[in-house]
Amino acid sequence: MKRIKFLAIAALMLGAVACGNNQKTAEQATDAACCSSSACVMGAWEQAIEGMEGQTQGFKLDKDGVASSINMETLVFEKWNKQGDTLILCGKSIGNGQTIEFADTLHISKLCKDTLVLTSNGNIVWSMTKKACCKEASDSSCCKAEKEDGCCKK
Repeated sequence: MKRIKFLAIAALMLGAVACGNNQKTAEQATDAACCSSSACVMGAWEQAIEGMEGQTQGFKLDKDGVASSINMETLVFEKWNKQGDTLILCGKSIGNGQTIEFADTLHISKLCKDTLVLTSNGNIVWSMTKKACCKEASDSSCCKAEKEDGCCKK
């Protein structure tokens, strides 16, 4: 009987140790909170251009809902809005002598300090990394936004 009691106590202690410290660190908690906010999606997001080594394209999302394109002359982003896990990008597609306004509604599949994955109907549309603009003196507005966001610094 004593042996069964001892084994039961040992099992409980092992379970407590195994499950024990599942509390998040302050940094992890901040990242999780930040990544669900609109502030975290702000910044310059880029991805490599397939077949063009060293070249990137993407968009910049400013604090005031203004969007702009990065290295894309025919796809001009103008506005953005985040609603929960949805990112709406608005702008104009320019080509073949015509300009077509668009509003892309995309699901935010992943949003972390330096990673953004946007999907539509389960397919990846954009898989991007955040440009560390505070290292670039030429982009003071992006740097200012990163400093104001606090938790969203690279």
